[in-house]
Order: sequence, then C-alpha cells, then structure tokens
Amino acid sequence: MADEAGVSWDRSLLAAHHPEGERHRCAVVRGRPVCRRCLVLYPLLLAVLTAAAAGLLAAVPTGARNAWLWLLPLPAALEYSAEAFGLVRYEARRQVAVTVLQAMGGGAGFAWELLEPGTVTFWQAVLLYGCTAVTVTAMGWRVRADKRARARYQQLLDEAERRIDSMA
Repeated sequence: MADEAGVSWDRSLLAAHHPEGERHRCAVVRGRPVCRRCLVLYPLLLAVLTAAAAGLLAAVPTGARNAWLWLLPLPAALEYSAEAFGLVRYEARRQVAVTVLQAMGGGAGFAWELLEPGTVTFWQAVLLYGCTAVTVTAMGWRVRADKRARARYQQLLDEAERRIDSMA
C-alpha cells in the first residue's frame, strides 16, 4: 500500500526497521523507506573494509589504527545516546555526519581484524560500543515511557481539576 507520495510502507520493515512513528528517520529509495543510518553505514563500511583489505590502509601505524577504531565511532555513540535520552532531537544531517565517521572506523576495524584475526583492541571496541548501544536503547525506552506516564498523569490531574471547578 503506497501513500500519497508513492511510498510503500506495507512491507517496509525489510529495509526500514523503524515503526510508523519514526518514519522521518527513513530515506525513500525506489519507493521504499530505508533506514537512513543503515543506508549510510553499511555501504560506506563495506567500501572502507574493501579498501583496507586491498592494502590501501596498510601503511597506517597501529597507534593510528587504534585511534580510528576508538575515536571515529565515538561521535555516533554520543549522538545516539543524547537522542535516546531526549537531550537532542533527531536531525538527519547530524545523523549522517556521525554515521560517516562511524562507518570509517568500523570498516577499518573490520578490515584489520580480517587481516590480523584475534585483535583484542577490535573486540574490546565492538563489545564496548555494542553493549553501550543496547544499554542506551533500553534506558531510552524507559526514559520515554516515564515521560509519557508523567504526561498522562498530568493530563488526568488537569481533567480532575476541571471537573472539580465545574462542580463549584
């Protein structure tokens, strides 16, 4: 089923894992919504991975590799956390910018792990950023649920107050 703009939302979860209330986080590709972060992250990550595996990053010293691995994904993690906790509103341009950095660090990290399997630093970063994302997501759900509950409670109080005032 397509909307007035011709975008098909019916089977969209295959390419966009956002529920209907978060469709603003999607880009439309060939009439289908696609998660904007995923649309930027995975192709760029694969391009960097391919370039690194082809030896284009072979001259990068280990210290710089570690800095890329730890620092390039950091803005994306901070942006994701700030948004999950309601500290900043979603902004597509900001999300794309930090996702580009994240993809560069992740792609290079994956390549170095493939070329030198068992890199402890790579797996430390994967676990830290991965666990952080899962924790922030769960805590963000809780924060949003608490906000909705407080708003509903305030609405009920206001309604009760209006009824009391109308009785007087």
